[in-house]
Amino acid sequence: QQQLLQEQQQLQEQQQQQQAAAWALSAALRQFDWCERMLQLPWSPPSVCLGLSQPDEKKYIDVYSFGAVFWQILTGLQPFAELSSAQIVTRESAEEALEEFMGAL
Repeated sequence: QQQLLQEQQQLQEQQQQQQAAAWALSAALRQFDWCERMLQLPWSPPSVCLGLSQPDEKKYIDVYSFGAVFWQILTGLQPFAELSSAQIVTRESAEEALEEFMGAL
């Protein structure tokens, strides 16, 4: 019986390891999707980059993106070019950069 209990425990541990591996794979796939979005960061609202946008916010997203493209056309500079991807998606950095840009106008 002791051996049977040990085998059951090993089986449970293997199942837990498989579940952990499946979760890690899922997280890696989400990270890949996140990385794809990072390429569009300067022209996307932070809520889109973080996956927090709702379908009914499409007008807001379009206006934000239009503003970012318009900024690039007017200035010849990529929006938030001096910020890293991580800084762009953090609210404080994006707001500070926006204030700096607006102050420069």
